[in-house]
Amino acid sequence: MRLDALLSRYGYCSRREAPGWIKRHSITFKGKPCSSPTDKVQAEGILLDGEPVEFPDGLYAALYKPEGYTCSHDDGEGDLIYDLLPFQWRHRNPAVSSVGRLDKETSGLLLLTDDGKFIHRMTSPRHPVAKVYEAVTEEGIPTEAVELFASGTLTLNGEPRP
Repeated sequence: MRLDALLSRYGYCSRREAPGWIKRHSITFKGKPCSSPTDKVQAEGILLDGEPVEFPDGLYAALYKPEGYTCSHDDGEGDLIYDLLPFQWRHRNPAVSSVGRLDKETSGLLLLTDDGKFIHRMTSPRHPVAKVYEAVTEEGIPTEAVELFASGTLTLNGEPRP
């Protein structure tokens, strides 16, 4: 892989920014200095300012989402969970995404990754994965609602299956 593509893939800079980024940083591949965006390299064996590339085999992280943040990549949605991540993670390609989502008004644990296949396996209706949700309510929950949720037959408007 070209050095500029590697730097872009792992979120250090864009391919266009790579020449300037390379001049400002010490980059070696298998102990030899790299000085050109076209240098052929692999993530294994690269050191950026003496540090290895972060998560070359994919990023997987747990994030406790605070209330008020949205699980969206759309800047028009207000405060985004991705704003809580380090710069490099926000600029990886493919992008880091949440595995599922939580409403803006809720808080809770989210998994984040840049592994699209993993996201699909965890969220697709074709691959059912058991999930546990815990909710705190201001008022008591009617017994019939508890029974309906526990039965597994609750359907949302417009949804054919529970």
